[in-house]
Amino acid sequence: LAELQRVTGRYKESEANYLEVREAAAQRPGKKSEAYAVSTNNLAALYRDLAKYDESERLYKESIDIWENSLKKT
Repeated sequence: LAELQRVTGRYKESEANYLEVREAAAQRPGKKSEAYAVSTNNLAALYRDLAKYDESERLYKESIDIWENSLKKT
């Protein structure tokens, strides 16, 4: 839903949904999970669209770190 809202320009609704999903993923399965990395990446894309580049970059880097650490374990 959040992605549909993002691509159709309903940014406030999209942000609220992305934040909700990200928080849920942080609680379970946790901040080191693939679900958390995906939700963080999606929120970064929204912030990129909104020209919030510093926040977007921070979130992209966080997502990449999670993925890199996940790959090291396999």
